[in-house]
Amino acid sequence: MIWCDLNDEQRAIERALDERGLTYSSIYGALSVEEVERRLQEWRDRRTYALIGKPVMLGQGMNLQQCNTAVFVGITFKFNDLIQAVHRIQRFGQTRPCAAHLIYAESEREVVRTLQAKWAQHDELTARMTQVIRRHGLDTASITAALTRSIGVDRAEASGDGWFVANNDCVLETRGMADNSIDLIVTSIPFANHYEYTPAVEDFGHTDDNDHFWAQMDHLTPELLRILRPGRIYACHVKDRILFGNVTGAGIPTVSPFHAEAIFHARRHGFDYMGMITVVTDVVRENNQTYRLGWTEQCKDGTKMGVGSPEYILLFHKPQTDRTKGYADVPVVKDKASYTRARWQVDAHAFWRSSGNRTLTPEELAALPADQMSRLFTDQTLREVYDYEHHIATGEALERKGALPATFMSLAPGSHHPDVWHDVNRMLTLNTEQSRRAQAMHVCLARDSLVLTRGGYKPIQQVQVGEQVLTHKGRWRPVIAVQNTGVRPVVQVRAQSVPGLTLTPDHKLWTRDVRGFARKADYVRRVEPGWVPAEDTVGSYINRKLPPAEVPSVADPEVWWIVGRWLADGHIESRGGLVISCAGDEVEALAARLGAFGGNPFRQTGPNCHQVLLRDPDRVLRNLTKACGSGAAGKHLPPDAYTLPAEQAKALLDGYLSGDGHFLADRNRWVASSVSRELLLGMAFLAQRAYGAIASVYPGRPARRGQIEGRDVEMRQDWIFGFNLPDPARRKQPLILDDGAWMKVREAAPTGEVETWNLRVEEDESYTAENCVVKNCPLQFDIVDRLISRYSNPGDLVFDPFGGLFTVPVRALKLGRRGRAVELNAGYFRDGVGYLRATERELSAPSLFDLLDLDAA
Repeated sequence: MIWCDLNDEQRAIERALDERGLTYSSIYGALSVEEVERRLQEWRDRRTYALIGKPVMLGQGMNLQQCNTAVFVGITFKFNDLIQAVHRIQRFGQTRPCAAHLIYAESEREVVRTLQAKWAQHDELTARMTQVIRRHGLDTASITAALTRSIGVDRAEASGDGWFVANNDCVLETRGMADNSIDLIVTSIPFANHYEYTPAVEDFGHTDDNDHFWAQMDHLTPELLRILRPGRIYACHVKDRILFGNVTGAGIPTVSPFHAEAIFHARRHGFDYMGMITVVTDVVRENNQTYRLGWTEQCKDGTKMGVGSPEYILLFHKPQTDRTKGYADVPVVKDKASYTRARWQVDAHAFWRSSGNRTLTPEELAALPADQMSRLFTDQTLREVYDYEHHIATGEALERKGALPATFMSLAPGSHHPDVWHDVNRMLTLNTEQSRRAQAMHVCLARDSLVLTRGGYKPIQQVQVGEQVLTHKGRWRPVIAVQNTGVRPVVQVRAQSVPGLTLTPDHKLWTRDVRGFARKADYVRRVEPGWVPAEDTVGSYINRKLPPAEVPSVADPEVWWIVGRWLADGHIESRGGLVISCAGDEVEALAARLGAFGGNPFRQTGPNCHQVLLRDPDRVLRNLTKACGSGAAGKHLPPDAYTLPAEQAKALLDGYLSGDGHFLADRNRWVASSVSRELLLGMAFLAQRAYGAIASVYPGRPARRGQIEGRDVEMRQDWIFGFNLPDPARRKQPLILDDGAWMKVREAAPTGEVETWNLRVEEDESYTAENCVVKNCPLQFDIVDRLISRYSNPGDLVFDPFGGLFTVPVRALKLGRRGRAVELNAGYFRDGVGYLRATERELSAPSLFDLLDLDAA
């Protein structure tokens, strides 16, 4: 049984089996029910060798126990899909031992860790269930009592200047609030049973279906009506849910009209419906997530064609006391001096007159980067009368040129209507989906920037929510959001040990800012570190923290020395053995150093190249090196290396330098080169830990054609690594203080526009990228800000019954309002309070004008 997740993977598996003459039955969602059954029966009758399918289709309830081998080609965080797929073969009636093979890329190491942790939790839960059944038998009432979800919550509250939040059931909390005490409600309600945020039964995600969810909302919505001031607005963020045909039996994906149900629900409880704001989404990206709008499927049968599923802000109005008047009891008033007629017209109509600029041609669009092309096309549709045929013709012309992206919609028309927002980029967060407009400045890192995670360095776009990253406080904290933020102007920061950090100019770095001092090196130790925009760091010092040292999985330094030497000159032979290469004059010394791992004869494979197959009966070396990547460009430190104590770190670094290093005795300096930038960035951590040195990492020779042992080859970009050994007599010492290494910034030069990405990190709001500490990218909150500004007065109280990380009260404070919220999840409550206190401190800090006023007084 071969499991995969994507159609492209499935087609690749089919090609591979075809090449080897192996037969298969491959199951797709596009097949008719009859064809699916025919192919399954063909496999059950053993007329085909392999069954290929996806857990989402075949992973639930199927009896596939005639097979005892499963191969997972690629993995995801969805443990339920994995365990259910495993149990298609490991189930009642299976007579043979079963084997499941998980094939994954190096970039998915953290996914494996997460799955292993979930599997351990699964085993623990299974053991508990076994104990319960042994004790209670199949007595339903007794089992229910033993496994009852937690009921109730120990209420906690926190407050500050202008804000109050509670960790509680939102229904109970709102019941205790005064009538007509809230000026505006802004919230994102749970999407029925789509998510569960806590194990408590009060969590609104613990519902069977939409009807059950709205029955629970029947307890909350009347309270929202009661606490809202007469004539004021309840703004409710919702999204329709996609229902898959194999689940509903409809055969095609359909849509649950959740937003329409929300409208009728609120009206039934007494709210007036005022309309809705539409936040448009990218149908191409949506199809890549749901497979319901596929181009190929629409070409087969156009009746399957639905439309993209936008998000909505539903606007509800509590009836004013005097229905003969059209005003709220306390109106939301705009000052005409600042809110001019011209501003009102633009806000109300968002109408752009044409400037006479001509339409961009497909040739001009094709020459642009994809995201820049998308932005310019949208702007063009706003300036001009929309022409459907021209829109299609432009896309077809781009497709013929191979310039039409398949992963996102690059030619999305803009909207003139003020209540259809096309300029919002969606972000998945733990609370609500936040947004930002394209014209706002983003502080983000370039795609492929390497971020240090618990699993080692990883390109920023591959970092997953929940992964641990190293913060400016020298500790690991989880990522709570990841976002692609489009194409932005960037600068490239270069410093010692930082070969090229590419980021937006105002992205902040943890810096000792000595720009105001003539003798910078003398004052750097006296200056307290702080956050400084990247473009302003030249001449100052940026920081690299070492993660806390941990007890190593293998204590023997000699093992780590061999791992280092393998990283320099090793490879894996066809049967999985570890091989190390060396020059002829190194054979004797290397044989002695390998100790028990040596003993096999060295084999000459070139004019001055010898190789030895390591002995590794206990698989100690293989267990470490399997996390080190493969191929010269793909090698990197194993994740454990970043937390090694100094002794083991030194052994690993010394082993690497014995192969790739060159010692410059006159300068007391080690240098090495590699085609793996990630490997050398990791070695810089080891040099700091082992020798108290700040290693330089910088580009060497560019990619080129060259010769190796007489063969013409394409050679990759070289990277150079070097550091000075400690020397008390040296006048200039590395700047390593109690809070890490500090590296002088040489330049921060503009390098054009590139695709950028954004992380958000819990609590510390920072992470390590490209060997230095960078600031967590602040979130923009366009949707929340627009609603608060439009529907409340300064000083008003804004409430969110599903508070999450307390986005609504935070934004309310920043906009001169007061905030209140409720959150059931204790972890979210704790983190949200931290954000509120930080916002309160920020707002209470005196400005320059405040200080001048005090001086004048």
